[in-house]
Amino acid sequence: MLTRPIPSTGEDVPVIGLGTWRAFDVGTDEAAWRPLREVLRLFVDAGGRIIDSSPMYGRAEMVTGDLLARGASACLSCDQGMDDGSRARGRADTAIRQAVAG
Repeated sequence: MLTRPIPSTGEDVPVIGLGTWRAFDVGTDEAAWRPLREVLRLFVDAGGRIIDSSPMYGRAEMVTGDLLARGASACLSCDQGMDDGSRARGRADTAIRQAVAG
């Protein structure tokens, strides 16, 4: 997968990421989560590491975080701020930190 360096750190990251807005804003039943689990697996297997989420995306951030906590490898979460300009740290960020820490 094509990568570019983050200017401030030099870390190479893929130029393509995964958006979660509509597709991951689902209920809590296993039937709704099964295809999303496969999407994340394929994304990571293809070299994907950037996941875009936001508390403004309904349940998407929580669902993404819970799925990552259940078995994804290291990813970066690009979490968008709230409408009032504050910075939100949701389950996705927590799950990613835990996955990276081992």
